[in-house]
Amino acid sequence: MQRGVSSSVDFYVVANGLVSCLEDLLQHGAVYHLEPCLRGGSNSAEMEAASREASREHKMAECRDQSERLEDSLINGLQVIEDSAATHCEQRERGRETE
Repeated sequence: MQRGVSSSVDFYVVANGLVSCLEDLLQHGAVYHLEPCLRGGSNSAEMEAASREASREHKMAECRDQSERLEDSLINGLQVIEDSAATHCEQRERGRETE
């Protein structure tokens, strides 16, 4: 099928919330709209692949966020250790100067 060209097998006609046959007569006052047909049904390989990809991307984002939080925690922890070590060294130097 050519790109941009649709046929009656690509859409369902829905009238007042119910799927309608193409042979049905138009009803005065009815609300009509088109619903795209999902090829292969709701368990199609394409939908499953898209779902797996979305799940994979979500898990990767969660891992990246967790990794960033861990890195921030480590950096903060190292900063606390460095600050404590610097304070301890300063206190030790002051103690030596007073002796």
